[in-house]
Amino acid sequence: MGNSYLLLGAAGALGTWARVGLSQGLSQWTGWSFPVGTLSANVLGSFAFGCLWAAARDGDWLSEETRRILCLGFLGAFTTFSTFAFDNGQAWKNGEYSLLLGNLLLNNLLGIGAVLLGLRLFARSAAIGA
Repeated sequence: MGNSYLLLGAAGALGTWARVGLSQGLSQWTGWSFPVGTLSANVLGSFAFGCLWAAARDGDWLSEETRRILCLGFLGAFTTFSTFAFDNGQAWKNGEYSLLLGNLLLNNLLGIGAVLLGLRLFARSAAIGA
């Protein structure tokens, strides 16, 4: 059990570093004021969560412990509601209401869609490989 907590913490640190790198890299690359890094992390992380969850549930690809470490540790830190809330708070404070609305809609709709897509793709893949 102790090693699981260490691995969970290490995965969380890696997820945090990956999110910060993605956010900073995309912000510099695009030059947009829209929080594209947070959106990308949330959508990619949601898709990966759906894929990993289905792979562990519907196949023998991942153990329950590995799924927990990857989904709760890495992806829990990679996708972040606090950054999402901060970005939206800043848009509200700055009177950027169209940015606020777009960010709310895109993160929620694309995030939910990405989880469902990941579940569907890997559920089918696991069934085919069985």
